[in-house]
Amino acid sequence: MALAMSRQNITRFALPDKPAVQSELLALRYDLTSRFYKGACLDRAPEINTYQDLLVKFGDLSSVANPLETIRNVYRSELHRVLDLTRSGHNPALVSEQISNVRQATLATAFRLAVQETSGDLALAIGGSAVNGVHSFLTDIDFVVLPHSPEDREAARNVQNKMIGLLESLGIESDGNLPSLFGYRTLPELKKKYGALTGPETRAEAAVDFAFQSSYPFFLFLMDLRILDVSDAKGTGLKSIFNKGLEDLRDSLAFSFPDHIEFVARESYKDTELRGPSLKDLRAIDLKKSALRLFHFSLYAARARYGIKASDFWHIIKELEAKGAMQEQEAAAAEKALRFMIRLRHLAGYALTDTFDSAILSDQTLNRLSHVMAKSREELNADISAARDTLLSLARTLLVTSPAAK
Repeated sequence: MALAMSRQNITRFALPDKPAVQSELLALRYDLTSRFYKGACLDRAPEINTYQDLLVKFGDLSSVANPLETIRNVYRSELHRVLDLTRSGHNPALVSEQISNVRQATLATAFRLAVQETSGDLALAIGGSAVNGVHSFLTDIDFVVLPHSPEDREAARNVQNKMIGLLESLGIESDGNLPSLFGYRTLPELKKKYGALTGPETRAEAAVDFAFQSSYPFFLFLMDLRILDVSDAKGTGLKSIFNKGLEDLRDSLAFSFPDHIEFVARESYKDTELRGPSLKDLRAIDLKKSALRLFHFSLYAARARYGIKASDFWHIIKELEAKGAMQEQEAAAAEKALRFMIRLRHLAGYALTDTFDSAILSDQTLNRLSHVMAKSREELNADISAARDTLLSLARTLLVTSPAAK
């Protein structure tokens, strides 16, 4: 379904003055917003690129005089292409996939640049929205550098820190949760540390066990985590070693203990509901905390219960429908609601208003979206409420049918 945008809707807003002093992220947002509102409409369909296509575009940077500038130019050019997909009204799921491909290829290229002077055997692992199909160009990116052996631990820490700096200079924010949860441990060390937290006797003590509660994000991140690239510094066929180790870790700690994952997902859902929006966001609509994150928690529970290893929302919904956990009309409603919410996040990224999080729709952002989407504020608010209610209803159904809930 084409996005309800017209040339008149897009160009009716004047851009704010360009800030004299900008962070790289603000400069990137201004550049993209300028193009979104003032750029010419394309006469041809924008190009669709795979992750491998994009790695070729970044190329081998080992002999490039200014590799960071090369990465920045390719990254911005690719975000312009994705912007054109958004303006052309393409399926938001496809747009998110293209953003994910761009961000992953940029991340892998930054990793290759960061490991050039490193002798350790390392893997770059990625998770979160970059692999679950709901990514936007403003979303921070979840990644962690894993060591192959304890001797590689310091190299992993150094490469992670280098990458954080490289990405920041490109306007990409990184999530600090994964490094703290993984602690630069090897996969066998992670299995030993977190394996002790999967038993029912531990869950019974969860209400008073802070260490156990703080492990929740690890188990949920683990469900989505995958190896994106390796240093292969010693030519050991490292990627297959890491892939096998990560699969073993996931099977041992997640899919072998579905009741544990369901418990963690349910507790995380309840905690998010109780916390609600922060005080500064009370007047805004938070798509993530009010619907997307809660729906995601319910999918974690369902994946563990039915042994679904796919990470992206779209495949998970299809598998749940195939297994009879969702009716055809429920799956269709979930996909429609997700497409709408993801479209809002993509468009909010070009609003350049008073928030840096495209999941938080402030009053100013909603005014701009209502014009771009050719809807009144009342219509837009009603559509958001309907999509949110759909996802929450399905989330509660999936959680209530969980054996861990009984």
